[in-house]
Amino acid sequence: MDNYKRLRTAFAIVGAPSCAKGTCVKYVFEDFCKKAGITMIDISVGQLLKRHVSEMKDRRLAAQILDDMNSGRLVSDSVVNAVFADAMEDAASLYGDTDDPLMIVLDGVPKTAGQIKPSVSSVTDKFNVPVSEFNIVHISTPPHICAYRMGIQGRRDGIVEAIVATRFKEYFEKILPAIKLLKDFTDNSESEFYEINGQFMIDEAYSYQKKLFSHLWPEYFPGMVRRIPITA
Repeated sequence: MDNYKRLRTAFAIVGAPSCAKGTCVKYVFEDFCKKAGITMIDISVGQLLKRHVSEMKDRRLAAQILDDMNSGRLVSDSVVNAVFADAMEDAASLYGDTDDPLMIVLDGVPKTAGQIKPSVSSVTDKFNVPVSEFNIVHISTPPHICAYRMGIQGRRDGIVEAIVATRFKEYFEKILPAIKLLKDFTDNSESEFYEINGQFMIDEAYSYQKKLFSHLWPEYFPGMVRRIPITA
């Protein structure tokens, strides 16, 4: 088994609420992995939290998560980190020993400063991903576009407006400072920090794939040269 086939890499997708993180996962990452035959592990914290609420294993905790989500507040770091760690345990039991190329995609985590170290440690420990392969994709979408996607434009619903206002307050106070810390993290770990525009995610999907993956899998992008792979 040559080193290239053992390549493992991770991408954490971050940005403002409704910036197109889920669209990025589908049209940029999932589409490329299907074409390239790469195993992709997609961890969406939002979906994990919703599943936790629906299963109602802990009614008090489920009620708190639901209240936070419905009001626009971020769920506490302790809850997010615990739910994420459980999901990584499950994923590692299925894919941790594979020799195939592996891409781990994190949607919505790390979202705050308190989630950075646990998420990085979980990925690097469970899947033997080098820290230098824990990359960040910052989807930079103008706030007014995000607000439009959340349904605020054209509606004068006070409840909806309050929720959107709370989500953006959380973004500016917690998420944006964490993104700046993640930029420092990539500088120190020699991983990559990518900026892509969330307004044109579907139309620009191929160009974003080229930007993110061409140095690892150049055979899918004519004229590109492979970087020396870092193995697990």
